[in-house]
Amino acid sequence: MKKQFSYKTKIGNLYITEENSFIVGVSNRNNQFDAVEMETLLMRETITQINEYLDGMRDTFQIPILATGTKFQKLVWQEITKIPYGETASYKDIAERINNSRAIRAVGMAAGKNPLMVLVPCHRVVSADGKPGGYSGGEKTKQFLLNLEQLYAEKNG
Repeated sequence: MKKQFSYKTKIGNLYITEENSFIVGVSNRNNQFDAVEMETLLMRETITQINEYLDGMRDTFQIPILATGTKFQKLVWQEITKIPYGETASYKDIAERINNSRAIRAVGMAAGKNPLMVLVPCHRVVSADGKPGGYSGGEKTKQFLLNLEQLYAEKNG
């Protein structure tokens, strides 16, 4: 059974979904998964780590996650998790890293389907010209996350 709970954060409400002791969803949209409203210890730990990240006190997460998607989407998401905190990569960069240089649009679509907002940092994927580009969590949120990481990466780097 999937469980979901909503938390207020600096980037608005986040809905965290858990199933079988894995976080399967973090979204700013309500009930992306057919889930029962119930808070768990794992959800509380997840929101604690997300809030630490949003406060500039954390740059990695120690959360058991499980992303459901196609083989291609999972490959893209896995590559996106390799982008260091405070840095960005283009959709083209990701396509090249997965040995499919012509899949730039497909990479963008896979990033847009990421079910684990913030935990799988799709906000770090930008257009080839360096502009933020789209983001399933909203362009304002993407810019906030990019600015946050740049600020703290500079302070701690």
